[in-house]
Amino acid sequence: MNERWWRPWVGPALTVVLPPGLFVVLTFMRPDLMRPMLDHVFGYTLVGTVSVLTLLGGTLVGVSSLGTLESKGLRLAAGLVGFVACTLPALFLVLFGPIVFTFLYGTVP
Repeated sequence: MNERWWRPWVGPALTVVLPPGLFVVLTFMRPDLMRPMLDHVFGYTLVGTVSVLTLLGGTLVGVSSLGTLESKGLRLAAGLVGFVACTLPALFLVLFGPIVFTFLYGTVP
């Protein structure tokens, strides 16, 4: 048996585990920042969307890296779509973060 059987699983596992883990750590470290977000439907929608994109991306990256798809083109497409799904939350934060901050507080940082 290959001694490094676990290597293809590391990327997908980190992709799936890190965002919820970061949410839990931030909730315990700064509950004053996380609690107001979960007081509104928008906060739950945001957390749900990030969770779905992370799980979808992790699954697609896992399928791509484990080689369960026979076609190289399908593996490449699954990897690219998974990467995009994993990076969309961060991209949305960069694109829309300043706008949301302005609407919430009425000033630009």
